[in-house]
Amino acid sequence: MSLFFVHFFQLLIYSTEYNKKIGSYGRNNGITLGTTLTAILLTETQYFLVHVGDSRLYEISDNAILLLTTDQTVVAREVEAGILNEEQAKNDPRRSVLLQCVGASKQVSPYFMTGETKKDAVYMLCSDGFRHEITNEEIQRYLAPSMMCEVSQMKQNMETLIEINKQRQEQDNITVVSVRTY
Repeated sequence: MSLFFVHFFQLLIYSTEYNKKIGSYGRNNGITLGTTLTAILLTETQYFLVHVGDSRLYEISDNAILLLTTDQTVVAREVEAGILNEEQAKNDPRRSVLLQCVGASKQVSPYFMTGETKKDAVYMLCSDGFRHEITNEEIQRYLAPSMMCEVSQMKQNMETLIEINKQRQEQDNITVVSVRTY
């Protein structure tokens, strides 16, 4: 199954047709246009992820929150190089300047990863706008598996975090989706 996953996303991302279509649409409308991509395929035993940009994938248990992706931004690269610390990065005006994205980059080199699907976990995919104004502690409080036992409860908890983001004046798009394993 992992070979299928890799081939599927290579087709999606590497396809110059899609990359050109997005870029062409932007040029025709006088804008620079691109999109990030973070996707996961979960099986009972493994997950497969593909990542481009600064959307994120978290694995949340009742005791911990683990970031499975690395932001592909100028600021994240500078943090990794020791030029900026985490606190400086949070307030840096370049925090959303992407190193690559589908549609605006001539060539995209996605990050692929596989791992073991954890039982009793929540896998959360989100845009950068979802996570700018909330803390990991808030994500943990609302999206821990013990708080995400039914679909209606999951939806309500994610909507609560979206509302907190809005109240804190988040200006970027706010997108979140989660999957609960048992």
